[in-house]
Amino acid sequence: MFRDPVCYRLAGEGLEAFSKRAEMTSPELVRAIREAPLRRGYPIRKLIDREIQTQRRRLFPSPRDDLEATREELPFSGDREDGPPLGWVLAFKGTYSNAFGWYIPDSLQDWGWVFWDARRFAREGGLKGYLEAHWSEYWEDDDPRDYTAEF
Repeated sequence: MFRDPVCYRLAGEGLEAFSKRAEMTSPELVRAIREAPLRRGYPIRKLIDREIQTQRRRLFPSPRDDLEATREELPFSGDREDGPPLGWVLAFKGTYSNAFGWYIPDSLQDWGWVFWDARRFAREGGLKGYLEAHWSEYWEDDDPRDYTAEF
């Protein structure tokens, strides 16, 4: 997907770091890109793996990480652009999560689970059971957010 090593470096740091880079002057930006880790030849899934997310949390902590750590309530309030989709709320039992990529079962990622809104759940009928089955098969009784704070 990316052919330029600079793109790997920027993508590997996440969107928040990328937006901070957009505000830098040219010399600051060049220095920051040179210091960013190089991820040659990684597919996009590798760019969102556990190691990269851990690095982002360490280098660019976010208030969203705190919301996740305290399991702040995140209710579903309808299919709106400024709110979470129903699939996300169900997966994390109505509480905030900043976890993605490695923390989400591949079987759900392949189905685009994060785009499952209330209309799709109603139309398809068995999606809630599908979500719960794949989630529990992958994580059993664990919560993936317990592993985001390990590092």
